[in-house]
Amino acid sequence: MSMTVGYKPYTGTIKTNSARYKRTKAMYDEGHPNGEETKSAAQAKVQQDLQNLKMLKQMLGQKYDDLDFKFKNPLEADEETFIRNYMGLFDEDGDFVNPYGVAGMDITGKDPSEFHKIIDVSETARQDMFDETMRHFIQALYAALPAKM
Repeated sequence: MSMTVGYKPYTGTIKTNSARYKRTKAMYDEGHPNGEETKSAAQAKVQQDLQNLKMLKQMLGQKYDDLDFKFKNPLEADEETFIRNYMGLFDEDGDFVNPYGVAGMDITGKDPSEFHKIIDVSETARQDMFDETMRHFIQALYAALPAKM
């Protein structure tokens, strides 16, 4: 079974002082507390699913000895391979590259003071927005009225 990866491995020179490297290294260290290998929940689920599939095939009277699924936990890779593969997830500022949006726009886990900003708006821009909103409100109001009164 192949796995589709939504990013490409990093092919540039690995600079250990870059924000991209530091973010990836922290991700690697998080999966390897004190240097020991961990069995991921995903690996345990895959093994359970494989057992369930074998049992189902046995109940249906089919051969099941040909079923063998090798789950490769990405955290089991050596450190350099892991870092090279996962550095592609981040841009040069260390921000997660969101395949569905702009890098750095993910606010998950950030303090609201980082993204809630009060900015000055000119009086003409405020008045234009007010007038446009009022126009849409009146249009909706007339559209909701019955045809004959």
